[in-house]
Amino acid sequence: MTDALYAVAGNPVLPSMSPALFRAALAGMPTGGAYVRLAARSACEALRFAMQAPLAGMNVTAPFKEEMAALVQAGDEAVRTTGAVNVVVNRDGALEGYNTDCVGVVGALTAQGCNPAGKRALVFGAGGAAKAAAYALKSAGASSVVMLNRTLSRAQAAAARLGCSAAPLGELSRRLEEADILVSCVPRALSALPGLSLSSRLVVLDADYHGSSLELFARESGCWVVSGRDWLLHQAVGTHLLFAGTSAPLQSLADALAPSVPRPWHKRNVALLGFMGAGKTAVGPLVAARLGFGFVDSDQEIQKSAGVDVHAIFEQRGEQGFREIESAVVRRLESAVQTVFSLGGGAFTTADNFERTCRNAMVVWLWADADTCWARAADGTRPLLGSSEQAHALMSARTAAYGRAADLVIDTTSAAPGEIANRIVDEIRNAQRA
Repeated sequence: MTDALYAVAGNPVLPSMSPALFRAALAGMPTGGAYVRLAARSACEALRFAMQAPLAGMNVTAPFKEEMAALVQAGDEAVRTTGAVNVVVNRDGALEGYNTDCVGVVGALTAQGCNPAGKRALVFGAGGAAKAAAYALKSAGASSVVMLNRTLSRAQAAAARLGCSAAPLGELSRRLEEADILVSCVPRALSALPGLSLSSRLVVLDADYHGSSLELFARESGCWVVSGRDWLLHQAVGTHLLFAGTSAPLQSLADALAPSVPRPWHKRNVALLGFMGAGKTAVGPLVAARLGFGFVDSDQEIQKSAGVDVHAIFEQRGEQGFREIESAVVRRLESAVQTVFSLGGGAFTTADNFERTCRNAMVVWLWADADTCWARAADGTRPLLGSSEQAHALMSARTAAYGRAADLVIDTTSAAPGEIANRIVDEIRNAQRA
């Protein structure tokens, strides 16, 4: 589907490298498409966005994998067995869930020369990723799979579901002496594994692909380390097949994971975009205050420059004249530092504005459905918004550009400006710490 929109949903989600992977894949497809990070409060909220945006497909990351499995139709045996979903595909309004984490684990290990068949495996964790790892290892012929978790009852419940074993953390040392493979699926695993000692013969795979302390410790211990990025890469191969029906360009995906690829939270400014009524003017000053940044509202700057309100600008100069003044405001991003820009809904109608904004700011798309935006903005002050039908048509026309630009999407439909601002800032802070 041309201009199809895809996303990865999680909380937090800004550190996710899935957009780099799938944008690289989409760039090589004749149909194209856009891929964004969706900061959601729940799997239900993510599904609402998926249906109304609408999304063609969605990746699911922590903490929504198990919650999502209860909300969508299971599309494969891995979902039915693990009760965890990491991919949702929209098939003409029917949402189907799949689990490509399973093929990702085995793909990562075998690509690095480790065949799990006949090996003894430990899985640390009991959430969606851990269940996928245990299921994958068992399916690949591991001679034993033991799940460990800080809460033993969770490990026991997961192991019972998967047909493997569970053990308390107190048995970690003994279990490690017997194991051939350790797969960690918990954040900051090293601090959660007391007195950890690793044999140099152990194969270690950490789902955390941001250079975890466990991965570093394993390398220092002489272990055979398989990077979490390899897991991400190989699950993306399976996901791309579900999204596009074709094999993924593996080398393009691998190149997209290179450390040199820019990360959006490293940019010096923040730009809020979205449709009229999405909340940019209310949220922008709050984000700026919480970050200690300056704030620029493009509509206010346009009116200040023209000396008249927006309606008068449209009457006197037309939309073209308005866009010319707007572009002058957007050009200020070139020299701005630590500034939050609230941009008008049509700011990306020119390629220069699009490129300049994406180059100089982390772009946050504030999204609300067309009916909500119409209800908020139907006050007679929006020259391009004359009816509900016009709102729907205009939003549909702009969605592709928003999707191509956005580093982060937040649904503003049912959240107050202060909460939205807090979520944006929390996402940035989490990404900076990752």
